[in-house]
Amino acid sequence: MQCPSCHTCDLGYLNDHTPLLVTLPIYTLKIHFPILNDIQHPKPCSNKVLNRPISDSEQFTFVQSLKDPAYGVAQELEDTLSILNPACAEVIAFLSNLHDKNALKSILARLHSLCIKPAAIAVEVMAKSVANIIH
Repeated sequence: MQCPSCHTCDLGYLNDHTPLLVTLPIYTLKIHFPILNDIQHPKPCSNKVLNRPISDSEQFTFVQSLKDPAYGVAQELEDTLSILNPACAEVIAFLSNLHDKNALKSILARLHSLCIKPAAIAVEVMAKSVANIIH
């Protein structure tokens, strides 16, 4: 016994039989779709202005504590920026160099070193220094 040949129907797929395509009115199938006359549209979102959880005096105290040399935050910020600024400049130079090269070569190019360290290690060190300041 041999399989019947496949047909391509109007919908574009192969089948071993020719599908019957029919258009039936809804009332023939006795399907009732309710018509909603009073549809409630969603209410527009009101713009809420949140109260500032920190008062001006608390903000002033926080700024003063950042400037206090006893906490060492200002020095930590300066140290971190002294690492981040040259790294940022190096990455921008790398990216602008990629822009000048062929598109295929730029897809394959990677930044291997950053600030005279392997790039992955340098990024980890910078991320830890930023995390230390935040926490």
